[in-house]
Amino acid sequence: MPSNPESINIANKVLKKLFNNHVPLNTHDHITWSLNNQYSIGETVDERGSSYTLWQFPIKEDLIKKCLNYPLYFSFTISVKSNDQIDKVNIKIFKEDTSKLKKSSFIPTELLLRVEWDNESPKEEVNSKHAQPHWHIHSYKIIDFFEGMHPDNRKTFLELIDANVNNKVSSILDEKEEQINDPQVQVGAETIVDKDIPSFRFHLAMLAEWDKPGFSKHDKILTDDILKLWLPSCLAYIKEQLEYVLKKMG
Repeated sequence: MPSNPESINIANKVLKKLFNNHVPLNTHDHITWSLNNQYSIGETVDERGSSYTLWQFPIKEDLIKKCLNYPLYFSFTISVKSNDQIDKVNIKIFKEDTSKLKKSSFIPTELLLRVEWDNESPKEEVNSKHAQPHWHIHSYKIIDFFEGMHPDNRKTFLELIDANVNNKVSSILDEKEEQINDPQVQVGAETIVDKDIPSFRFHLAMLAEWDKPGFSKHDKILTDDILKLWLPSCLAYIKEQLEYVLKKMG
């Protein structure tokens, strides 16, 4: 069995300390490592059909009650190149979407934020290189009509709503199909729904050196030595800020 690249050993050590899980990462191809589903709370799937193993994100004990209403989940992947150098790191924080009825083994979630560090040279838009590493902030539902409701009652209401929606779904789909067939409507990954600006595509720089004179460097290469310092600090900051937000929720 081949030994793990040093970056994987570093990531395992950092994740083990934060989550107290013995072997945090596993792999099927020795290219991409993801969270060990042995410690998983479940999996979720995004709109593109990609699935993610979820761990419960660790929150202070005095805030756990709030997290029962707004469960927060963590996903992590790291991939390496053929020479064992880091290719990219991806961190995602999800919130359980309690407004959706769970119809399969996948947990319905909303993506809150993601962190990316990609060592791959950009093939396009060379003159407007994205910051590496960077954040993406995603929107989430502000109104929860079932807030404070017992989970069993919530499930009953969602089932009733779902049954009613299914009775009307064909007419809704027909209407949507007419819109899609309209040549004035752009369809695909770049579609802007309801004319909203897709702000989640904004790459928020994480380690920009804009405070230094001369060239303001905002795209950096992730090495094993940098990963050892950056990853625990990044996860600690995410934890700190999520707990801050939960406290502000009252």
